[in-house]
Amino acid sequence: SLQSLLRAPEGKMMLLSPIILLGFYAFMLASRSDTQADGTYVPLMSLGAAVMGLVSIQQLLQNQFGLDRDGVRSYLLSPVPRRRILLGKNLTLAPIALTIEFVGLLILQFFVGLDLQHFLGGCLQLVSAFLIMCLLGNYFSITAPLRLKEVGMQAANAKFRTVLLQILSLFLVPLSLSPLLIPWGVEVMLDKYSWAEWMPVYLILHALVLAGMAVQYKAMLEFQGRLLAKREQKVLRSLTEG
Repeated sequence: SLQSLLRAPEGKMMLLSPIILLGFYAFMLASRSDTQADGTYVPLMSLGAAVMGLVSIQQLLQNQFGLDRDGVRSYLLSPVPRRRILLGKNLTLAPIALTIEFVGLLILQFFVGLDLQHFLGGCLQLVSAFLIMCLLGNYFSITAPLRLKEVGMQAANAKFRTVLLQILSLFLVPLSLSPLLIPWGVEVMLDKYSWAEWMPVYLILHALVLAGMAVQYKAMLEFQGRLLAKREQKVLRSLTEG
């Protein structure tokens, strides 16, 4: 699946947008008049770097079967549990998404500077954000698949309901990632009352959030695999007709 994505001209065009966005992000940070940000809000900037990286490949995340077109039959005819198909699709995007996110975090580290706790916590946050976006992308890939034209990135058989659901997925991104603000909020509260100043609260909480997300991802993948099995004929028609 990864080789197919990298060979497709449309896939290469989609992967250009993160490079351009990272360059623009670096330029914005480099042109800042103040070199040091308020330490209270620096962790929020690391979440912003993660969101920026994921949104830049949102079209791949929320329409994971779109570039397969007729090739989607090879997935649906194979005697493979559907959850494993979704897991394979997520693993395909993992090196791309995590690399983009990590480069964004490194840019933030270079221009703003994070202490060790917030940098390591930011790395864990990147993985948690990716798992959340995979679950969101899996759902919309199953319920609102779009066949893409062989030339360009336009939909070949766009229906109003499908396009509406694809747009809705963009608005759900901030809400879906909001649990990742919990470690920052707890850290700010503890710092305000000078509690546990010696403890790396931010890092510990992000480790707990990542562990919780891994458990949730595994459970939801089972549900989404059953949903794909139930809707696979509709997915097939959407991607092979038009």
